[in-house]
Amino acid sequence: MKSLLRVSKFTCFTVIGLGFWACQKPDYRSCFIPSATNIKVRQEVSFTNCSDYDKGFDDCTWYFGDGKVQNSVGTLTVTHKYLEAGKYKVRLVIGEKDNISEKTEIITVTD
Repeated sequence: MKSLLRVSKFTCFTVIGLGFWACQKPDYRSCFIPSATNIKVRQEVSFTNCSDYDKGFDDCTWYFGDGKVQNSVGTLTVTHKYLEAGKYKVRLVIGEKDNISEKTEIITVTD
């Protein structure tokens, strides 16, 4: 028989009678959906975070590919405007230190 305990962001359990605890890191899954992948300069684009929030990750960082970075926790949608034409690699990184997940999408911006 197992006994479960949630400690911080780890799920821990013990097998009753054996006298030891085992803990497992959560398995984060990064996910986002852009409102568009082809936009014009200065057009606002939104990114909806569809990551697995029930895992309790602390850090959610957006890298927009133009040098701009935004940290958010609990925000499901962020917006961004690109000031120059080009192809930008947008990256969402969630998790903490040695247990992260990331997803990337290319946004094409034209004049």
